[in-house]
Amino acid sequence: MRKQLFIHLATALLCVRLSAQGAPKDSVKHWRWSAIPSINLNQAYFSDSWTGGGINSIAIAGNLDGFAAYMKNRWTWTSTLALRYGIIRNKGQEWRKNLDIIDLATKLDYKFARSWRAFFSFNHLNQFAPGYRFLGVFDSSGREQKTRISSFCAPCYFMENLGIEFRPWSQKDNQPIKWFYANLGLLAMRQTLVIDTTLHQTVPENYGVNVGKILRNQLGFSLEFGFNKDLAKNVNLLFRYRLFNDHRSFKPQDVIHRADLTFSAFVLKFLRVTLTGIMMYDIAMEKRVQWNQALALGIGYRFANFKDKK
Repeated sequence: MRKQLFIHLATALLCVRLSAQGAPKDSVKHWRWSAIPSINLNQAYFSDSWTGGGINSIAIAGNLDGFAAYMKNRWTWTSTLALRYGIIRNKGQEWRKNLDIIDLATKLDYKFARSWRAFFSFNHLNQFAPGYRFLGVFDSSGREQKTRISSFCAPCYFMENLGIEFRPWSQKDNQPIKWFYANLGLLAMRQTLVIDTTLHQTVPENYGVNVGKILRNQLGFSLEFGFNKDLAKNVNLLFRYRLFNDHRSFKPQDVIHRADLTFSAFVLKFLRVTLTGIMMYDIAMEKRVQWNQALALGIGYRFANFKDKK
């Protein structure tokens, strides 16, 4: 399934690029797109005589960051795609995933005032591969026992928003500040999908979906703000915070939070350093705050139909 998904995504990106190349020049000039694929590899080896301690390990991860925007008159259509998948193997253990994210966002907005826009957005969060909870118990062959707690579309999340967005105005440049935004989803819908109807056997909460069902619908409001700022040439800082509250509950513990932070830099033309961090709180998933952090050094390249301003 992972290979098929990668093929579909790669084909979609190629079709977008070819369609843009084949379109009339007066329409192509309104498009801006970029894609940054990268691969990271980490390895450590310790001989049996090494007295400092340590364990042999190998880890590999692949990333793809995609961006596309169409801008004409008062209309803007922006889409972003973030794919992350990584696996690690320590000596004496089987391969385990340590990174797994599918994050797709698209937004259409209309500028009705200097700093204000009306927008409609769609977001999708998912994962590629099954996730397991390792129990620390080993069978007769020495393999650690594990319990499956998630998989592709179990769970995954969809969100549709209709609201207003604010972008500050630069008096100096007499244009909007493009790297920052804040929006309020006055009408927000959120769906939780769990296609595996047996998952409740290992995850009793079933991610908020009633047992025997595969879908949970919620209606509420959302808040989102973020920035995408080039700190220097080839150095970028990306941050996004999202909040959702169901209209049926106004208890603070029921509010859903997610924050994503990505710092990336091309040290050399093909050498990319990436630091990512994720914070989540969703009581239907876990009663505690969830954290994820990764630092990677690997090979990457940026494809784009535009050049950043120096």
